[in-house]
Amino acid sequence: MSAVAGQEAAGPRPVRARLAPTPRGRPAPATSLGPAHRAAPTLRERIEVLRAVDTVLSHDEETPVPPTVDPARLALSLAGALVEVVRGTRPTSQLARWLAPGVLAELRERTALTACGGHHVVLVRPSAVRRLMANASGSAVEVSAAVDDGIRVRAVAFRLEAHRGGWRVTALEIG
Repeated sequence: MSAVAGQEAAGPRPVRARLAPTPRGRPAPATSLGPAHRAAPTLRERIEVLRAVDTVLSHDEETPVPPTVDPARLALSLAGALVEVVRGTRPTSQLARWLAPGVLAELRERTALTACGGHHVVLVRPSAVRRLMANASGSAVEVSAAVDDGIRVRAVAFRLEAHRGGWRVTALEIG
């Protein structure tokens, strides 16, 4: 009971706030009008603020952690899985960890469009990667693959970039 009383006497720990810089080209908001009289920010202004906050948080890390996973092995798995998502045999949510938000949204949209066609072929075997080529440059890897999905051979191209100690697909094209 004495330890609890000692903690109460010290008081709560202060919370550190992170302030994002004002985006370039945008004046600081007028404080004399108050928050109720400010105009709503446009979408472009919101994106600029998010970019500013993201860069502030990324600079807090002393040294970026390089990915430990071999990009060629990950690319081999992702190429087959991406074709299975397009084919409709794998849910898109299983790849959310390795896809950037914009790429994930585009993949979900494409999957929804192909599902509306009404042609659904049930295949027994999973997709097979026939050929994979990967070119590394700095903290990014460009990957191209030929994947046999059981009906046809599809071309898959994507870009892996280092992100928080892992790899993330930032660009995707599936033929």
